[in-house]
Amino acid sequence: DGCASAEKAKEMIDTAVRQGFNFFEWTHKRANGEEFPATVLLTRTMVGSEMILQATVRDITAQKQAEEAFRQSEERLRSIIDSAQDAILMMDPTGAISFWIPAAEKILGYSAQEARGRKLSQLIVPERYRAAHSAALPEFFKTGRGAAIGKTLELAAIRKDGVEIAVSLSLSATKFNDSWYAVGMIRDITEIKKAETELRQFQR
Repeated sequence: DGCASAEKAKEMIDTAVRQGFNFFEWTHKRANGEEFPATVLLTRTMVGSEMILQATVRDITAQKQAEEAFRQSEERLRSIIDSAQDAILMMDPTGAISFWIPAAEKILGYSAQEARGRKLSQLIVPERYRAAHSAALPEFFKTGRGAAIGKTLELAAIRKDGVEIAVSLSLSATKFNDSWYAVGMIRDITEIKKAETELRQFQR
């Protein structure tokens, strides 16, 4: 945004210290000088009487490439999403799934044939989230806006085998033929959350 990195980093750190956490996108540099986009989660925690910040950094190069490819051409998008590690899915104006890639099957257990046409809320949304999910749909389908649009959230999802997993969900809106569709990118972060829990327990 035009600010020096040192100034912006201090702002991000201060926010994490004040609120307890801060999640944002950043540009990092590898040892070889190559820059890459990443998400950073700063989490405030205590080690004895000392406060520290734990940083979880995720390379989102593939996600950014997928977003750019979607804008450029459907063919190029297909070549990327078929090898994507994150699940990419789309919800149509009726609340049903209209797009489901192989990574979604790997993470959530449903094949594209099983998932397409089914209501997202009934397929992967845990029972405790369904009321809020349903309540948000009318406004989204009318305006393409919502509290979760343009954000990355940490939630839970239900796999086909009934197991609940922790996921990060990035939502965006796109318009086709005057109707709003929701596009979601889902990553299984179950192991990350387990590691964070173990780290907190180790630090006590």
